[in-house]
Amino acid sequence: DWSSDVCSSDLDHPSGLSNLTDRELEVFQLIGDGLGRQQIAERLRLDVNTVETYRSRIKDKLQLKDAQELLQYAIRYNRSGDLRG
Repeated sequence: DWSSDVCSSDLDHPSGLSNLTDRELEVFQLIGDGLGRQQIAERLRLDVNTVETYRSRIKDKLQLKDAQELLQYAIRYNRSGDLRG
């Protein structure tokens, strides 16, 4: 279960999120909102390949294994309200 790997203290102080650029953080939030690559590309007026590059960088910086883990982490973090300011 992925939630056992992401405890509440990780959500309070996720080490990798501070390393994300503003654009990567924006993409991360949109992933957490349930948007797919094409939807994110259209929303941000980017090429789909550029969005995929951002997704890959985010996974690397947050040390996430795959797209499913990225989605789950982004949804959970968005729900925590910490990114919504």
